[in-house]
Amino acid sequence: NDQQSSGSIHSRKYQYFQLNKFPNSSNVRCNDGSVPGYYTRPSASNCSKKWLIFLEGGWYCFNNNTCELRRRTHYDLFSSEFWSSERQLGGILSNNERINPNFHDYNAVYIPYCSSDLWSGKQIEKTDGLYFHGSRILDTVIDDLIINHNFKKVQEVAFVGSSAGGIGVLLNIDRLKRRMKKKLKRKVFIHGIVDSAWFLDYPAYRQSNCTHIYECPPENALRKGMKLWNPRIPRRCKKFQGRGKEWKCFMGPVIYRHLKNPVFIIQSLFDDAQLQMSKVPILEGGSNKKFSYIQQLGGFASQTLRQAKGVFAHSCVDHEILTKSNWAYISVNNQCLHETLNFWQVYLDNEKKKIKKKNPRNLKINKIDKSLCKNIRKPKLPSSSGIVNPSRYQLIDSCHISQITNYKIQLPHNRTLSRCADAIPLIPLCNPTCSPLSHPISGLQMSFIDLLELYNVRINLIAKSLGVTMDNLRKMSTQQQISLLYCSSRK
Repeated sequence: NDQQSSGSIHSRKYQYFQLNKFPNSSNVRCNDGSVPGYYTRPSASNCSKKWLIFLEGGWYCFNNNTCELRRRTHYDLFSSEFWSSERQLGGILSNNERINPNFHDYNAVYIPYCSSDLWSGKQIEKTDGLYFHGSRILDTVIDDLIINHNFKKVQEVAFVGSSAGGIGVLLNIDRLKRRMKKKLKRKVFIHGIVDSAWFLDYPAYRQSNCTHIYECPPENALRKGMKLWNPRIPRRCKKFQGRGKEWKCFMGPVIYRHLKNPVFIIQSLFDDAQLQMSKVPILEGGSNKKFSYIQQLGGFASQTLRQAKGVFAHSCVDHEILTKSNWAYISVNNQCLHETLNFWQVYLDNEKKKIKKKNPRNLKINKIDKSLCKNIRKPKLPSSSGIVNPSRYQLIDSCHISQITNYKIQLPHNRTLSRCADAIPLIPLCNPTCSPLSHPISGLQMSFIDLLELYNVRINLIAKSLGVTMDNLRKMSTQQQISLLYCSSRK
């Protein structure tokens, strides 16, 4: 029994994250003045020198009204008062190899978000009665890890964040690397993974009065927020944008080109939060013109993502991918996200070799007690000579539109499949691994046909012209429906 009890305690240690709150004497605070902190879970192997530091997301507030609403409706994003002493976290923070093939054996840190400032605030004093200490909290976490945990032996750190947390990674990754170098007196290999934070400077479908955070276009919200947050913005980006345009440095396509450390981007091409800010929540429905705008927005996202060195962009209506249990198995062009990250890891390993070759003393390797490492299982990396074609870690969804003829579907006798033109606009939900949407009225799972009907497309007339019944059309899979509607021609 004692042995069983000891085993369960051991198992719990590696499954649950333990809260580390800063002392009251620390000079960082959540919005309401409560003391923040962070959660940690050690690697089950006891000898991993890789760390994953995750920044929580959760929008922001930009004036008295939106901050008061946040306090009333999302108190945990405003205060640490009711944070639990331990948490079990999934997705990319899981220690289950099936759920988290790439990072299950990393030492993991989870930093809750309670500053409402996109992790950017630096001013120590209150503004309008609230603290905005986002970037200061990150500094304090790094300092505390070095003093109180086994972080001094770290060799590699992945800064990861979803939504607002992803923006926090983009804004802070280069600065935090410099801080670690100063504190540890040596360089550590740093890279980032940013999920659902590639927000666009793109004209909204209609104007907004900005009374609510979900409906306010980025420029308006960020200009208001910056007055409140007193943000720390990377100097290179700030200088490049010029006075009055610093807000653009919060936008993924703008800040990315100024980063010195490698960052992998994960993004839904029809990101749910972007659609809300652009005033086109997809389940609202509307005109065919509105649907065309949504397709153009997805196409613009696809175009801007081509600059990323590493990217996985799927044609889904989604937001915050990495916290979901199926994150690793979403696919683009028949390649899963976890496989794509394996190819990206080969690229990162090659970058590490280049750094080590240039400065052999920079990445100091600490000796490991191999007796502690019996259970360590490394992610399966692609077997190759160490060189990977960039196309394996730069995946932007086209839904196989140009290869649609590979699908076996029974067509009416007067139609045949032909190769689709490249000019066909991107289509929401054309990726079969997307999470399904529920119909706003019936609550039933929606097909691509249901989505078109929501935008007043007269599918019954189209079906008639194609020579198929509505029943047969509805029974087809999404990609079969797309094949017939977009990629078939008369014999």
